[in-house]
Amino acid sequence: MRILVTTPTGRIGSRIVENLLPSGHALTLFARDPNKLTAEVRAAARVVQGSLDEPVRLAEALEHSDVAFFLLPPPAHDTPHWRQWQEETGRAFAEAAMRNGVARVVFLSSTGAQHDDVGAISGLGAVERTLTAVLPNVLSIRAGYFMENFFGSLPTVASPGAVFGVFDADAPLQIVATSDIGDLATTWLSDGSWSGHHVIGSHGPAPLTQTEVVTILGEVLERPVTYVRIPPSALRDALLQAGVPPLIAHGYEEMMGGLSHHLDAGDYLGEPRTPQTSGAVTFRAFAEQQLRPAFAAQFADV
Repeated sequence: MRILVTTPTGRIGSRIVENLLPSGHALTLFARDPNKLTAEVRAAARVVQGSLDEPVRLAEALEHSDVAFFLLPPPAHDTPHWRQWQEETGRAFAEAAMRNGVARVVFLSSTGAQHDDVGAISGLGAVERTLTAVLPNVLSIRAGYFMENFFGSLPTVASPGAVFGVFDADAPLQIVATSDIGDLATTWLSDGSWSGHHVIGSHGPAPLTQTEVVTILGEVLERPVTYVRIPPSALRDALLQAGVPPLIAHGYEEMMGGLSHHLDAGDYLGEPRTPQTSGAVTFRAFAEQQLRPAFAAQFADV
């Protein structure tokens, strides 16, 4: 099959590319910066340079594609409205895919996309609806909270020895490695037999509470780690202080605040856990293989 992968230099897109390269499928990679691709990858695939909000480049990438992986990254920092950008870009992708005869689209969405008060995650839900209104065969993968997000907590783990977050300490959360999301997407991209509209989750092997997360971190890093719940506004202020653009900082405040609300209410997860949606990477294995080396490299003297 002829498969298009958007965002092929990101964690999920690059995993899909890694999986598909040996498969014999004809790959097109739509990359903002092709220089981030290895020489091996560039030699083995058709590469189109551009971004999702460039219609001519997008049409070129979609041309002669049977199936497409579609991931919406955060918008440019000078974008006026995150949700509006999502919906406009999603509509443009759907219409371009239809014009180019793309048979199937695998779309990366998020846990919580069924709700309308979760900021950019609700925007992904709107894109789900647009894709299914325009295209006959769409799979939306509603992924859980990325394990990779805990890289951002390493500085506060070093000092004062805490993970700060907006979720209740004892509420079970679906936490998943991006490699498992990429593997699940690969399965559907390389299967030419499915049809219709589908929504599935992408979960880790088991849900974890924040209390369980910091216990594992403490054991792996061999240091005491506590969890401190903060309001979404404190998350926004910390992001702004770190130099994150206001669009993104306020967007995360709305998004994480909405997720926290629905996690507390017990209705944030809309997709059943199945053997297919349960990834292989445990948080302990992720912490041992990725967080511990990163922590040692950054905070060797702590």
